[in-house]
This record gives sequence, C-alpha cells and structure tokens, in this order.
Amino acid sequence: PLKIRLMVRLYLEQREYDRGARLLDSTGWSIGLSDPENERILAQCRRWSQLAEKSDDPVRKGTAYFRAGDYEKARELLSGDHEPGDYVKLYLAKSLKAMNDYDRALLAILGTDSIRPYLQEEYQDLLFDLLANAGDFNTVKNQLNRLKEPALREYTLLKFYEKKRDLARLDETAW
Repeated sequence: PLKIRLMVRLYLEQREYDRGARLLDSTGWSIGLSDPENERILAQCRRWSQLAEKSDDPVRKGTAYFRAGDYEKARELLSGDHEPGDYVKLYLAKSLKAMNDYDRALLAILGTDSIRPYLQEEYQDLLFDLLANAGDFNTVKNQLNRLKEPALREYTLLKFYEKKRDLARLDETAW
C-alpha cells in the first residue's frame, strides 16, 4: 500500500489524474487517501457518478449528479439552503431546466441576489435561455434588465412574442 500511495501522490503532483484513478481502481480506493483527495481525483477524471456516491457534501454531490445527468437527484440535493448560494442556485436552475421546468428554473435563478464574476457568463446564458422560454410575459418584462446586453433583451422579447404567436408585438419589436 505504501508504494501505491506514493505512486498515486506522484500522479497527483504531475496532474496525471486518470493514471492515479486507474491505480486506485485496482486497489478498490482503499489506500487511505483523504476524502478531499479522492473527490479531487474523481472530479478531474469527470467520474461524476462515483463522485456523487463518495461525497458527503450536498453541493458537491448535487453538482456531480447534475453532471452525471441525474437531474432529479441534483434538484433534491440543491434545493436546500446551501453556500455558496449563487453557485447552488445556478446548478439548481440548470437541473430544473434540464427537466423542462423552465418556470421553476427561472424562479430559482432569480432568487440569487448577486453573482460572482466567474459565474457571470454562465448565469447570463442560462438567464437568457430561461427568459426566452418563460411562460409569463410579466416575469419576462420585469426581469429583462438582468440581461447585460441590450441586444439580448430585444432578442428575448422577440423570442417570447414568437413563441406566443403575438405577431403584432413581434413586428413592433422587430422594427
């Protein structure tokens, strides 16, 4: 076990996560690495189902289930009050969107007071998609200012009118 542990640590230092994971697979992951080390290896190797099974952290577990495509389990885990709130709400909204529950996804993402800079682009893309597919015009109109780009605001209105087959407003907005 000591030789294997040293080899795994060497692979981690060299960022050879796949090799480290394969070596750990051969031992049943029983060489005594810490849980964060095991989770880091699984995340780097994109082994989301295994990560979801091994992790005790509900946020890590929920995002792993999302990435593994199990959106219902992700929704269950991410629905609670967890930190960091903006990250959790973003993945909760993504899970709901993947389940075609656009209105609840929009409510989830709108429940976020502030978004960290590294999440802004992902947030804007998701918000645009949710607003374009929303069912309630008042919600769309009231939340358009959250989209940074004015062109996206106009495009969202166009998509909404097109979806509702409101030709009069569609022509008015387009021209």
